[in-house]
Order: sequence, then structure tokens, then C-alpha cells
Amino acid sequence: LVSDLHYALKQYDWTTEVAEDFDVVVIAGDHLDISGHVDGRAQIVVILKYLQRLMTRTRLIVSSGNHDLDGRNGAGEKVARWMEKVRGFGIPTDGDSVTVGEVLFTICPWWDGPVARQAVHDHLARDAAREKKTWIWVYHSPPEGSTTSRTRARSYGDDNLTEWIGTFAPDIVLTG
Repeated sequence: LVSDLHYALKQYDWTTEVAEDFDVVVIAGDHLDISGHVDGRAQIVVILKYLQRLMTRTRLIVSSGNHDLDGRNGAGEKVARWMEKVRGFGIPTDGDSVTVGEVLFTICPWWDGPVARQAVHDHLARDAAREKKTWIWVYHSPPEGSTTSRTRARSYGDDNLTEWIGTFAPDIVLTG
């Protein structure tokens, strides 16, 4: 699991280099550097090339994060539209579910409003009803109350994720 690479190409190089050592590599969002000097569209092109390279080395699963949003859905909420290109490569991404061996992975997109949040809830509810031995979720934000969600000043955890964990009881939640 890696996340928050924020267009740090040396980190993508390292991830690519070690990918063959793992059955699955998960990148849990924040691929782009929204405060950087490189245009976001150019960053997307480069990151897509890295993802294509990674998928030749191992099984790859990719989710979006809050820094990856480049469009809006029908409700006007921000979304990572470029994840459709990731899906086009055959890489499981936002809104997908994939089984690897006996493990079901549910890949949740970053949500920016009530419509997208409900879609994530509905996706989790559907996968909760599926037969599975082990259930792993992929989502960018850590749950509220986790030690990885805090700085000294505030918490960045997702309280909806915390609620969904209580409701649907996944075995593992992989987050940024």
C-alpha cells in the first residue's frame, strides 16, 4: 500500500521497482500535486504512464484522493474523471470491486458531496451481501479517530468511513 505520492516521480519509480515483490500493489489516492508547478493535465498523462508500467509488474488497484479531482458529476460534486482512463487500462479503480484469490477488494472513490457519498455507501452495501472469505476496502481518507488521521492541530479522518466500518464490518481497510 502506498498513497499520497503527490506526483513525486522518484516515489513512483521506487514503487515500480519493488512492485514485482508483491502480489498486489494498492495506490490509495492523491496521485497529483495540486500545489505544484506542473499543470494537472500534464501530471495525469505522466501518472497514467506510471500506472501502465506498474500493471505489467504486478496486480494493481488504484483509488482517487482529494487531490485527484479534475471534473464534476451530474450533481456538481468534484470527481476524479481521469480514473476512467485508469479503468480503461484494465486497472480496478473507483467504484469497482475485484476478487484476487479469495479476497474481495472494494475500491471507493473520494467523495465530495451527498450524491457521491451515497454511491459509496450503496457500493459497500452491495459488496457486503456478496459471498467472500476476506473483504478489503480501499479508500484514501483514514477513518475518524485513527492515529493516522490526526495532526497536532486537527483530525482529517472520515467519520462516514468510521460509520460504514461499524455497519458493514470489513476485514481490512486500506487508506492513505
